[in-house]
Amino acid sequence: MSLKKLELEYEVHSAIHILYNCISNPSSMEEWYADSVNIKNNIISFKWEGEERQAEFISSKKDLYFKWRWLDSGFENTFCELRIKVDEMTGDVALVITDFCEANEENESKMLWDMAIDDLHGVIGG
Repeated sequence: MSLKKLELEYEVHSAIHILYNCISNPSSMEEWYADSVNIKNNIISFKWEGEERQAEFISSKKDLYFKWRWLDSGFENTFCELRIKVDEMTGDVALVITDFCEANEENESKMLWDMAIDDLHGVIGG
């Protein structure tokens, strides 16, 4: 199995603190990312349509990023990071996603992120 690192960037019309809350707060993540999100003892449980995946919380920095590692990936150096990026010239806000997928599933993974970000835009109104 060969993994590919995905780096996706999405423009988001939102205040930084609102976007950070959406990417780091379990109840906010339930509005756009997963049906259910729970964090207990640094383990994050995500549920989608009855399927559950668990991840280990790695790190976060307020108003900047939130990062975890999937426990079922089988690859130690893989992670998922949601990072807020602000253009210094324009002040435009973007969400930069770093994730990993199997090489033959790149289009499917990108499509899933596209749909999630569409939902995020609906939540924040941008």
